Amino acid sequence: MVIAVLFALPAKAALVGNTNQATLLLSPQTGSYQAGISFSIDVMVNTNNQSVNAIAAYINYNISLFAVDAIDYTGSVFTIQWESSTTSPAGMIKIGRSVPAPGVTTANGKIATIRLRGLANTSPSSDNFNFDFTAGDANKSAVFLADTSGGTYILSGVYNAMYTIVGGTADTTAPTISSVLASSITSSGATISWTTNEASNSQVDYGTTVSYGSQTTLDSSMVISHSQSLSGLSPSTTYHYRVKSRDAAGNLATGSDNTFTTSAVADATPPVRFAGSPSTNLSSGTNQATLSLTTNESATCRYSATAGIAYSSMSNTFLTTGGTSHSASISGLTDQNTYTYYVKCQDSAGNANPDDYQITFSVASTTDTIPPVLSSITASSIISDSAVITWTTNEVSDSQIEYGTTASYGSQTSLAVSLATYHSVTLSGLFASTLYHYRVKSRDAASNLAISLDFTFTTNSFVSPTPTPAPTLADGSLVRAAGDTKVFLIQNNQKQWIPSLDVFVANGYSWGNVSVVDSSVLNQYQEGSPVTAVTIVIPSALANATLIRVNGYPKVYALVGTKLHWIPNPEIFNLYQYKWQNVEIISTAQYQQYKETKLIKGVDDSKIYYIHPNGLKHWVINENIFNSYSANKWDDIIEVLPAEVNNYVSVTLIRLQNDPKVFLLQGTTRSWIKTADIFNQRGYKWGDVVNINQTEFNAYQEGTAIE
Repeated sequence: MVIAVLFALPAKAALVGNTNQATLLLSPQTGSYQAGISFSIDVMVNTNNQSVNAIAAYINYNISLFAVDAIDYTGSVFTIQWESSTTSPAGMIKIGRSVPAPGVTTANGKIATIRLRGLANTSPSSDNFNFDFTAGDANKSAVFLADTSGGTYILSGVYNAMYTIVGGTADTTAPTISSVLASSITSSGATISWTTNEASNSQVDYGTTVSYGSQTTLDSSMVISHSQSLSGLSPSTTYHYRVKSRDAAGNLATGSDNTFTTSAVADATPPVRFAGSPSTNLSSGTNQATLSLTTNESATCRYSATAGIAYSSMSNTFLTTGGTSHSASISGLTDQNTYTYYVKCQDSAGNANPDDYQITFSVASTTDTIPPVLSSITASSIISDSAVITWTTNEVSDSQIEYGTTASYGSQTSLAVSLATYHSVTLSGLFASTLYHYRVKSRDAASNLAISLDFTFTTNSFVSPTPTPAPTLADGSLVRAAGDTKVFLIQNNQKQWIPSLDVFVANGYSWGNVSVVDSSVLNQYQEGSPVTAVTIVIPSALANATLIRVNGYPKVYALVGTKLHWIPNPEIFNLYQYKWQNVEIISTAQYQQYKETKLIKGVDDSKIYYIHPNGLKHWVINENIFNSYSANKWDDIIEVLPAEVNNYVSVTLIRLQNDPKVFLLQGTTRSWIKTADIFNQRGYKWGDVVNINQTEFNAYQEGTAIE
């Protein structure tokens, strides 16, 4: 309680300067106030019908009579603050504010509200609040025009003020704190609220111990209902806090210790699936198998024989052991067929995989116990020191010949492991005019061996060889001499040295295309000028990408926004002028925040390709097919250099989902490969077969069946 004693003391306010241009004033200009009780005055401006964009109000006051509790800018016509202070013991209030163009024009615009308190031990007293002002001095109180010259000074006068303090007994009682509550608690924040029995300011001490260590910014608003927000907290953590409020007389109340616990971070990540099986060929006669996979968290997994089915629509569910090991038994399998199942999982938080996890395997053909049938065994191209032996088999098999000057043979060729039905092996290092015995051997894929009867041929007598010209290399060939590391480009009957790895990579060359030749072959070519690097314009998205690698895994990715693009080999890495030291190592959890995109297109090329997990590129021939795969998104296409597109081998073997028939794809024509034997005879690989949907299948023309 404050008991007021009123005194009739003089109060006076005066204009300093003139009103020709802008003026500053304090409102009210006079007043009497009880000691120890907060009161407010406004700092105002009259721009005299001119547009201004900045003001400086410097106000002198007597610190032995008045205390400044706060400066409030609520409702200010100037929105930008560049100075705000109350200097003590000098006794000067400094306010600097501005507003963007075109400025502000006002006859009575508020700049700020100053909250003051008369000191109880000085009443009764009166004193002036005077602007620090000298006309034309921009280092003191000032008003500036919003003009192109950087601001013209236009303050011509100020109205000072005088305030009177009347006495009474000082307030020495701190506010009473009640209803302290922590609410709106999240994983990183909370709101603390409380009430006081008198108007006071607001602040909260907080931390993970009773020592606190952190506090909120002081809210100087004098209120009885208080609220402070805490942010930047750690999830699943207990925090201690206490509230503080100080009244207008400076009496501080500090609340007791309280606690709350932040919530855990919400799980928004679907399970990670790995270790799917079976992943290889099953033996012939297998009619059932167990699908299995592992997840990195407890989950329920389902599967379908059709790609792109939503988790909620899948009807087949895995049995789960221990939450992370999943298995399902399937039956009805038949020989010579490939099977693919698509798996999605959902964790306890309801996060389901949006993409398919594929489990693909094949069942081998019926066990073969019959050796190949040998036929058409012929010796040809017989000269003095060599001969060519050819034969055919009724199934794909390897090739080898035993030979010698007797039926005991004694020599044999190296085993040619490539499986084929037509076989050709050259015997060399023979003696002239000599009878040789030989027999051929072929073993099929099931290891059944066939050995022919004995055959003979006689080598020719020795004839001095006619010198043959050195072989000619095609333009564009990449070659190096045996035992030498220098690589040359053959162009226009010249050899051009490729002087560095940078030049090699910049021209889009591949080490797999470099042939090794005898030095005599290279010596026949005239030395041309060295190859220079072509200018490569790297797509900006990849040029500015962040390079990352998951800890423990070799794959390097370019991170474009939130999309991951796999860099398939060191040649492509160097082609983009990346540096290995710039590759960042991230965790599996960080990797899972991004999406690995499989869609690419070459610069200046309209063709879009899908890169399969087996490393083959799949041309998406039209927009209808692209949209028929729900996982395809136009925004996921990454533009790459043509050399990267050329790095991938194209898909040539396809099959319709849930259909065992395999087709050879040539351009936009599909030809059915009628049997597994034909498939194997042609040297095709089952791992190169990719599944397509009905829309894409129908888009290809039906070609002649291969049989």
